[in-house]
Amino acid sequence: MINITEHNQEIIKKFYEDNKDSIIELKPNKIKLVDKIHKEDKHVNYMAHKLANMMKEENKELDKVVVVRKINKIGYVLVSGLKWYYVAKSLKCNLKCIVIDSNLSHINFNGKYGIIDTSVKQPKDTEKYIHYSNLFLGRMQYCNPRKTKVQKKFETFNEGNGIDKAIAVKELSNGMYLIQDQYINYLWLKDKKERFIPIKIIKGDEK
Repeated sequence: MINITEHNQEIIKKFYEDNKDSIIELKPNKIKLVDKIHKEDKHVNYMAHKLANMMKEENKELDKVVVVRKINKIGYVLVSGLKWYYVAKSLKCNLKCIVIDSNLSHINFNGKYGIIDTSVKQPKDTEKYIHYSNLFLGRMQYCNPRKTKVQKKFETFNEGNGIDKAIAVKELSNGMYLIQDQYINYLWLKDKKERFIPIKIIKGDEK
């Protein structure tokens, strides 16, 4: 298994260091929520409000940085940092922002920089995560597992909110990964619209 939180924090820290000269301060009302994942995540709003109240009691200032993209002369769209956006809104304070030039959405931003964004449990045998676009199905795309088997597996995965084993793959010379086993597990992740796939790399005749 890998520590997803530490993995993401290292990437974000490097991104902030590389872009610290472009940080500006904005009022939260200048930032719009456009991505569906941001508009529908009410839980983050609730947790951020509680955090803001704690910061008020302890007289702490907000020093976190979010990522935004410019949409017009005076407007911006949030790309990453929903919790801190809501905290700033609750505290009624300015928010430090890194402005990116591209039209990257939250999902595409995570994909570009390798930030793992997953809502399901990680299999214990996971060696790394890859973006789904780097997974090559090969002969597996012609497999038709029994519907009863798929349904039973899906029910088990739904109950546990995660697959039991990482997707077994072979690493190809072009940077892609060829799926070797756990195809039903892959189908469940695809059904859940997971963009980052937990994999286990096999070598030679290993299975």
